[in-house]
Amino acid sequence: MFSEILNLCFLSFKTHKIRSFLSALGVFFGVGAVIGMLSIGEGARKEVLNLIKMMGEKHIILKVSKSFQENGENKDKSFYGLGFSDLRILKEGLPDIKAISPYKKIENIEVYTELGEKTKGNLYAVQKDYKEILNLQIKSGRFFVEEDEKECFNVCVIGKSISLKLFGSQKPEGQKIKILNNWYTVVGTLSDMKGKKGKLEGLETEEIDKSIYVPLRTFLLKEGVKENTSTFDEIAITLNDLKGLKTKKIYIEKLFKRLHQKAEDVEVVVPLLILKQKQETQRIFNIVMACIAGISLLVGGIGIMNIMLASVLERIREIGIRRAVGARKKDIMLQFLLEASFISGIGGLAGIILGFIIAYSVSFFAKWTTTVPLWSIFLSFGISIAVGIIFGYWPSKKGAEANPIEALRYEA
Repeated sequence: MFSEILNLCFLSFKTHKIRSFLSALGVFFGVGAVIGMLSIGEGARKEVLNLIKMMGEKHIILKVSKSFQENGENKDKSFYGLGFSDLRILKEGLPDIKAISPYKKIENIEVYTELGEKTKGNLYAVQKDYKEILNLQIKSGRFFVEEDEKECFNVCVIGKSISLKLFGSQKPEGQKIKILNNWYTVVGTLSDMKGKKGKLEGLETEEIDKSIYVPLRTFLLKEGVKENTSTFDEIAITLNDLKGLKTKKIYIEKLFKRLHQKAEDVEVVVPLLILKQKQETQRIFNIVMACIAGISLLVGGIGIMNIMLASVLERIREIGIRRAVGARKKDIMLQFLLEASFISGIGGLAGIILGFIIAYSVSFFAKWTTTVPLWSIFLSFGISIAVGIIFGYWPSKKGAEANPIEALRYEA
């Protein structure tokens, strides 16, 4: 019985191709919009989570405010930046510190070997705690120790990409490279890190493989700091737990306003709080997109209802004949419900393909990360079938309740 009804669905679809296509169009765009929306949302969520993971969820980051230096209105105000006195006060005044390290950064510098090999990388002048803060993994050799910092030794740790370009398959430890104006001995190489460079609310993650790390005091002594610039670019702090992150952020902001005479030249950023804000923004975005997709599905459902009503009127004599030879009301109702579900299901399947096209187009043209979650495909297809059932119910019921005698007498 069921296979017979399914054959009738195929026959009806083939007979009225254009009409069936137009009725499925709303579901097609609705399902495509749902999958496209979910892929953008999921991609954004994963990207933010990866960035937070790289930055550290238990981190508080203090950075010199670029807007303060660049804004002409602040030219007469004092600029303090970040220095050793700020670092000391943070260590003394902020409880629950697990690791803390300031750093100075210089991007895209050329480094050379004694044999003349050269490449470009990003230089980070840091303290030994920076390894724990960024969870750097050592492939060979070691990271800085306290003696390197105290004695201002010319040592460095390099990323995997820098090591391969400068030394190939040779062991980099013990080799010398020229960084800016001085020669440094390589004491360690970092493991391959999968994270790529990214930005989040003004914060940047590091391309570890293209990074070079030197002791901060060595850098300040040998290379110096330009006039009217901050000693450190940022100070990164890792806490023992996540309790009271917002309170600690407010405390540091008030502390630096007092220390820097309300200069507001330092920004305090908590990656985990940014993540929560991003999630709330994403939730609102998802609701708006869901409403838009819902409207498209509603229009598609109304289209299916209209087509099914027209189909019932066209086939009223067929209904009368089927009832006369023993078909029950539920058989007639099942037939038209399956037809409505078949049309919306075809629209749903085509919409899934459209959703993938939307996701990959956004990724290619807008350079956004998109991910189509598997559950979104099943959800979207399920919604398309549900639309067919819901909006096909009334036309099906109307056809099933037609009087058999009047149906046989009906002339279109």
